Amino acid sequence: MNENQSDWSLEVSVADYDGVNATIYGWPQLGQDFKPRNEILDEIRKSFFKYHEPISSTLISLYAIIFTLGFIGNVLVIYVFIKNPRMRTVTNCFLVNLSLCDLMVVCICMPFAVAMEIYSNWIYGNAMCKIVNFCQGISVSASILTITVISGERFYAIAKPLKARVILSRTRMRRLIILIWGLAVLVALPQIFVRQEIEHMEILTVRLMACTENWTSDIGKNIYSLAIFVFLYLIPLALIFSGYLHIGCKLWYADTTIESDLITRRAKRKLEGRRRTSKLLVVIATLFGVSWLPMHILSIVLDFTDMEIPNKAAFMHAFKYAIWFGHFNSSLNPLCYWIMSQSFRNALVSQWYCLFKGASQRTLNINASQQYLKDASQCTNGSLSSHRATIERNKRYHASTLRRMHSIVNGNSELIVFKGTPCSIVITEASPSDGDISLSELDIGADQCVSPSLLCPDQDSTYLERLRDQSRPSSPSSDEIEVESGLF
Repeated sequence: MNENQSDWSLEVSVADYDGVNATIYGWPQLGQDFKPRNEILDEIRKSFFKYHEPISSTLISLYAIIFTLGFIGNVLVIYVFIKNPRMRTVTNCFLVNLSLCDLMVVCICMPFAVAMEIYSNWIYGNAMCKIVNFCQGISVSASILTITVISGERFYAIAKPLKARVILSRTRMRRLIILIWGLAVLVALPQIFVRQEIEHMEILTVRLMACTENWTSDIGKNIYSLAIFVFLYLIPLALIFSGYLHIGCKLWYADTTIESDLITRRAKRKLEGRRRTSKLLVVIATLFGVSWLPMHILSIVLDFTDMEIPNKAAFMHAFKYAIWFGHFNSSLNPLCYWIMSQSFRNALVSQWYCLFKGASQRTLNINASQQYLKDASQCTNGSLSSHRATIERNKRYHASTLRRMHSIVNGNSELIVFKGTPCSIVITEASPSDGDISLSELDIGADQCVSPSLLCPDQDSTYLERLRDQSRPSSPSSDEIEVESGLF
């Protein structure tokens, strides 16, 4: 082999985008199989594609599944919340904020994680290197802060209801959401400065780029990593579960009190709703803690230990799956809502009817002799539309412009069925809150639907009893109504 041929012989150890010599690309001594420079460059570029490797192909398939679930699920959660004013409670607003965080992970972080599994060379520029990691830091930080605030809101609503009426107002809710995002931005801000696109090596004319952290000292990196683990993982989870433990004790005590004192059915329903809500929120917090625990542990080990290169290569493969497991959490929350929340399922089915069954129309067959609704059938010349409104007694005269078709009066509640749209509307005597719709403000178009349970209630007297309970004379503040509202 002459000198010129040996110049073309390459055996290169290529570092991947995490700064670890995880992939070895080797070219044997060419000898008689000498190849032109262009062919060698093409082989080098092709070697950066990793999608055919078992580890990468498996990870890509897993990301495809959670991306689909996460995108569709979180979009539906936000859509249902927007289309149903009744659901705009304090707890639900925070859960929608959590869905926004999850959607941020799904739309920004997941695609780039998949891209690096397909092609290991970072080709997206220094700006995207900073933006992607900055967004991931914001979304994860905002998620844990939101879950923490939800646990605090539930604690005050159940353990300290008098304080909750003052503290949990809509104005404070908005301020808390702004504060959550502000703190998340501050936490993730260092990523803007330390994340850089770095050239690991240049092979002939092919440059191997990586998006990695470039700290001026290991001490600063270790302090930042440890602070994230303590203040955005350990402490929040400790506060969350201690709060829910206290809530659980309160609800268990309330359950025994109801059995001995025979409190009204309404109080029992409220207790059952609170218990269901607490169970769902505990599941959400637990899933978040479990999903991000492997990534936090591996990050601490990676930052505080000096591993040998062979071990570090295998370690980084595990680290990629740990990041996937954390991203998986962004797809789990909508599934929890669907499995554990009957109200969310009803609202989602209702919107399904609005979107895909708008051409079919329904009417209400009302059995006045039994004084409650028995069933629902097809409605003619109008899209599916059922509106529920709580207004003052003098507001019901705003309906005079609509042609009344039939009505049922039961206690303080009245259900009126009109010709055309809307098909029906429930009117009670209670004062309107900020989250309710007054008849004078009611949009009677065909683009609003509510839960089918309101359109086609169950065939028992509990429906009108529920309406009667809701319309009992009282003057709660909007804060109190928000506190007592159910989850989705």
